[in-house]
Amino acid sequence: EDAGNEGRRGFKFLASQIAELIKADRKDRYIRWIFAKHLDPCDWRTKREMVEILPRRLSEVIPMRLKDRSPAQFVESIPSLIQLHLQTSRLLDQVYTKK
Repeated sequence: EDAGNEGRRGFKFLASQIAELIKADRKDRYIRWIFAKHLDPCDWRTKREMVEILPRRLSEVIPMRLKDRSPAQFVESIPSLIQLHLQTSRLLDQVYTKK
C-alpha cells in the first residue's frame, strides 16, 4: 500500500512539473506574440524606453555585470526581460504570502 501511495505522489509531482513547463512555454510564446503583433519592429525609441524601465524594476535579480551595460544592448531581449519580471514577481509574492 505504501509503494502505491508513493507512486501516485510521484506521478502527481511529475504531472504538476510538466504542467508548469507547458504553462511557462505558452506564456513565453504569448509575450513574444504580443511584441511581434503590437510593437513596431522599427520603433527603436519605444523599445529603448522599455528597456530603460525594466532593469530598474528587475534591479534585485539582475547580475551586477549586466547592470553596467547600456539599455540599448537589451532591446532585442525585451520579451525575456518581461518574462523574468513576471516570474520574479510571482515568486516573491509566493514567498511573502507564505509568512
